Order: sequence, then C-alpha cells, then structure tokens
Amino acid sequence: MQNNADMEPFDAAELFDLGDPDFVRSPCAALAEARSRAPVAWHSGLGTYVATSHAACSAVLRDRRLGRVYAPREPVEEWETFNWLHADSILDCEPPKHTRLRRLVAGAFGRGHVARLAPRIEELVGRPHTRAGARGAAGLRRVRRPRRGGRRPPGAPPR
Repeated sequence: MQNNADMEPFDAAELFDLGDPDFVRSPCAALAEARSRAPVAWHSGLGTYVATSHAACSAVLRDRRLGRVYAPREPVEEWETFNWLHADSILDCEPPKHTRLRRLVAGAFGRGHVARLAPRIEELVGRPHTRAGARGAAGLRRVRRPRRGGRRPPGAPPR
C-alpha cells in the first residue's frame, strides 16, 4: 500500500453510491479501488468522510475525539421519528450515559440467556413463512452454533 502522504485526495462518490442497487449487490471492486486510493476519503454524495479499510474503520471507531454523541437532526418535523429513536440509543452516546444503558441491557445478552433462546430462534428461522423464507431459500444456509467444550446448552434440540 502507498504511503498516505503520496495519496491524492479524491471524491469517493466517483467510485460508489450507497443507494445504487449495483453497488449494493457487488460493492467489493469499488471499495477495493477506494482503499487503493486512500484510507479515508471525502464522499460528496453523503456529505461526510468515509473510511475505506478495516484499519481505518477501527481507528475511527476507537478515536474518542470523533465521539458518538447524538445531536437531533433538523428540520425536526421531518426527523421526528429518527430523533426519538436515537435520543436514548446506546450506540449514540458516550459514558456515563452509555455505561448506564449498557448495564441495563447487559443481562439480556449473557451467554446462558442467549443459549436458552436458541431453540426458539432455530424454530423461527426454520419456518418457511418467515421474512427470509418468503424471499426464497436460495441465499440462505444453516448457521451452526459453535460448540464450547463439548457441552450442549440446556434445552438444545437433539442432533
């Protein structure tokens, strides 16, 4: 990869449009081209910078200076539902609010609780009338839970 100082600034909108069905269907070539040009690029269509590589995304997400503090979108009349949903989102806040919200929901994601949900999830996923099933099973595949030390979670269906 090139040295960052040698990279020319460019508009990532020249390479991809997130709303283009062709890009959504097959984004790899456009994203590889963007990565080859710069780790971070301006995207005029989005009106923001985009990180083009895993390393750049990781750095952006970990940089506290960039934050996640929610600010209401305007005009408020057009963004009412969005603003309501994001005002108390755990993803859009920093400590101490993030820490308080995380503690409130952490129990629901404990290993034992998730394992107890597995049979119901597998039952729902296996039904042909689920949303995914209604679109067709061609792109679906069975995802197996990883085994931990040979133990099976309580209530797991027989093999």
